[in-house]
Amino acid sequence: MDYYLPSFKACGPILSVSRIIEMADQCEFRVVTRDRDLGDLEQFNNHKPRMITAVGKAQVLYMNTKFKDWRWMRREIKHWRPDAYYVNSAHSPFSALIPLALIKFHLLPKAKKVIIAPRGEFGTGALSMKSRKKSTFKPVIRWLIPKNVIWHASSPDEVNQIKSWWGNPSPAQTQFAVAPDPATKPADHSSTGPINQTVFTFASRIDRMKGLDRANRIIEIAGREIPFTWSIHGSVTDSGYLREIEEQLTQLPPSVTVTRKESFNPDVGPDIFSQATAFVFPTLGENFGHVIAEALSVGCPVFVTANTPWTELILSGGGKVIISDEQSATNLVALASTTHADQKELREQVHAIYKQWFENHKQASDPFALIYLR
Repeated sequence: MDYYLPSFKACGPILSVSRIIEMADQCEFRVVTRDRDLGDLEQFNNHKPRMITAVGKAQVLYMNTKFKDWRWMRREIKHWRPDAYYVNSAHSPFSALIPLALIKFHLLPKAKKVIIAPRGEFGTGALSMKSRKKSTFKPVIRWLIPKNVIWHASSPDEVNQIKSWWGNPSPAQTQFAVAPDPATKPADHSSTGPINQTVFTFASRIDRMKGLDRANRIIEIAGREIPFTWSIHGSVTDSGYLREIEEQLTQLPPSVTVTRKESFNPDVGPDIFSQATAFVFPTLGENFGHVIAEALSVGCPVFVTANTPWTELILSGGGKVIISDEQSATNLVALASTTHADQKELREQVHAIYKQWFENHKQASDPFALIYLR
């Protein structure tokens, strides 16, 4: 996969895979990944390239993209003789296209199963990003994917997304394994939130897919009515998009105080959301949305678009669904205008709703077994 622990800037996919591995009790895992975090030029200090390191329950092979490292990787995998390949993307050259090509041309040992987890890459929002390039490469990707592939989908909705992209092949050729991502455990108690101030927060990658530009438009409208802090946390993955965001921020009303942290580590997500009045997240689409779960886990209300798996929970009292910018701004102003006691009561409600959801959706003791034993 493109990034694995101690990487954190790619957020969701790292959490999904690392949690699946840590919950496994019937399989051993070897992870092949890059030797640096998303956007970093420097390698990890404690995880040298061409070195295999134990990280939790996994043995992790850190490599760069030089040809000699690919040759070394092939040699190591030949020693491992895996029973299955788990490909954590369908579009990434590093973690999908090159490995699938090596499998197709028998340059890696044959395995019993090839499992592909597209991680939401076939959702409408994701396909709209670099759509021409993806359309151009679609025949190549389809040719590389084995006919007897097992697709790991996080939800029935993702199964439909994969079928829409892949077609509706014979069940004898293509199988689907639905195994939800392990979610963040709810905190023991809801957080109290900020006192005597209003803090609206965005925490995700600075990437067009995540919708910070739309969040800024909502914040601009709300800022005409009330003063507050707009707290942005996230690593930059698109420098051109960042320039658009920076220009937007200069146009915000003087009543809006902007703070920005240039990375977002999910490990501290609950701490960030504990100090936020609300999480504003107009994403174009989420396969799961770990960051939403992190906010809900401490009782932070979430303002999010309807194209995530969390819509039903949000509508039941976990926050507000973003439909129009104007209405969302009105809802933020209304929330900020309530007393701290009322906001605390709301946070307790959000926490209770998420806690009940978590109990109802507890994962199997070994979610990977649901996929592999499919």
